[in-house]
Amino acid sequence: MGISMDTDLAKVLGPKTSKVMADQLQLRTVRDLLRHYPRRYARRGEMARLDDLQVGDRVTVLAQVTKVSTRPMRQRRGMLTEVTVGDGAGSMQLVFFNARHARLEVGAWGLFAGTVGDWQGRKQFSHPDCHLMSGDDDGDWARALVPIYPASKDVSSWVIQKSVKMLLDDPRSLEEALDDPIPEAVRHRHGLVPLATALRQKHRPESQEQVDEADERLKWDEALVLQATLAARRRAAALEPGIARPRR
Repeated sequence: MGISMDTDLAKVLGPKTSKVMADQLQLRTVRDLLRHYPRRYARRGEMARLDDLQVGDRVTVLAQVTKVSTRPMRQRRGMLTEVTVGDGAGSMQLVFFNARHARLEVGAWGLFAGTVGDWQGRKQFSHPDCHLMSGDDDGDWARALVPIYPASKDVSSWVIQKSVKMLLDDPRSLEEALDDPIPEAVRHRHGLVPLATALRQKHRPESQEQVDEADERLKWDEALVLQATLAARRRAAALEPGIARPRR
């Protein structure tokens, strides 16, 4: 892949996704994205159940499409798409205005995020954020821990997750891009994992223990950065000419 930590994300993710990430999350390089850590991890079975939702809840649900219908809107131009989804415990309606959702076919599974509303006594999402599951996602959602990232209006957590996955899937690219600042002897003495391993475990953990290992290692990196910053400031201060003061 030939990337480095300073590689522009446009070269990895393409211009459209990279521009939105830069504009809304200030993520511009490979380093920025790999250092954009999950804010928490969702466990399998923690997704909201449709029968537990309350109006006003901001949630993400995993559900299957059971019905799709599209019709012209009555009081304005455009089409209205109504989608019914279920999770075995309950069902709700998704409403889309003037939007194409060709992949929302009966039988498809997806993640749907939005604020629960009410229409004529039925729970619904109005124009929710959607991520339809594909075969490529099976491994991610079979994991015990699913990373949830700080996101924005146009960059969802799962877009970030898939973007990070692109960087981590080829182990050679990450190893080549990283220059581990902590020598192997020091890592061994303190029981620290290599930086590449820490980043993989932080973004795609198999267990809470892997998250803890990654956090411990990344704390050392943060301390090194802080020490380097303070040392640079001290050097800069030492180079500044002194101010001559008159004798009293």
